[in-house]
Amino acid sequence: MLETAQHLADDPKWRRKVLEKPEIWGIESISAEALVIRLVMKVRGPEQFEVARELRLRLKLALDDLGVAL
Repeated sequence: MLETAQHLADDPKWRRKVLEKPEIWGIESISAEALVIRLVMKVRGPEQFEVARELRLRLKLALDDLGVAL
């Protein structure tokens, strides 16, 4: 997850929107249905939703590549 977020932060298309390196703050919760992990990335305010959508897409594709079923 962190590697995927870092690739986004380093991508020339997205680099100017990211203010700080992404960090994983840890596991938020565990249940039968989900494991919630907090990953944070400080971005420019107006760009937050666009960056969040791109990050979610990249994370989903990375999990698919690893064979992790959601």
